[in-house]
Amino acid sequence: MTNITRLSKPLTCSICGEKITPHPISGWAGGNNADPINDGRCCDDCDAMVVIPERIARIYRATRKDKP
Repeated sequence: MTNITRLSKPLTCSICGEKITPHPISGWAGGNNADPINDGRCCDDCDAMVVIPERIARIYRATRKDKP
């Protein structure tokens, strides 16, 4: 197993405000990229429920603009 750097202080989700908990398997405590919602980091729940759907919607809208 690789050596994973642990954060000394838990991060806070920039969307919901809850603490970002380390991943149970990998131990990664850095959360997820919250872009395009904001420039911060987000928890797994907000990533799945807010960020990823927004990314998909933006891709869909961009591809629909090309069609008449």
